[in-house]
Amino acid sequence: MFRRLLDTSEIESLATFVVDGLRRELPPERLGRRTGKGDERLAAHELQVARRLSALAEAGGLNLYKKAKLGGIVKEALVGAGYPQDFVERYVGDLVALAATAGLRKR
Repeated sequence: MFRRLLDTSEIESLATFVVDGLRRELPPERLGRRTGKGDERLAAHELQVARRLSALAEAGGLNLYKKAKLGGIVKEALVGAGYPQDFVERYVGDLVALAATAGLRKR
């Protein structure tokens, strides 16, 4: 029982998906000069992230520990990729808030 509560392999996979998608659709050097097409691709990526979070929440795979772990992994990866600290804080805050509300939508 406890093994499933602390198994973060799904979270690590999701964090990799989030970071890779963000780096592809909005690299740090393009932060100040976004384009309409880039915004559309970023919005599509964010929708995929929201769907994956909802699926995890519905399967009972998002507890407090895993939400915090997701935020920590993504934050560390984005800082390491060269994103500005203020952007990272906002993005990770939004991601964790989305994770916190993911399971509430269908109830």
